[in-house]
Amino acid sequence: MSMDEHEFMDRVDDLLSAVQQRAPGVFASYLSSAARAGEHGLVLDSIACTLREKNIPLSPEEAAELRELLYYFELPVDALDSINDRDAVLASLNVVRAK
Repeated sequence: MSMDEHEFMDRVDDLLSAVQQRAPGVFASYLSSAARAGEHGLVLDSIACTLREKNIPLSPEEAAELRELLYYFELPVDALDSINDRDAVLASLNVVRAK
């Protein structure tokens, strides 16, 4: 079952909230503003890029959620490089298991 646009937007918002709490200051407030403006593709692309570049730890569940969100898109997507390179992004994530 594929997700609709509203579910996609809600799930991107939830992922942004979870990652912002773990990495305060890394994500600029513009991402929250972009999400409120409905630019969830841009927000997801920025989340993926930042997770990759900053090596922010993710739980296996968060990594699975990111994968589902990245695969929401048909490729290629104009100007969203991390979404277009989603397999490399997913392969480079810092996925950690709880102890």
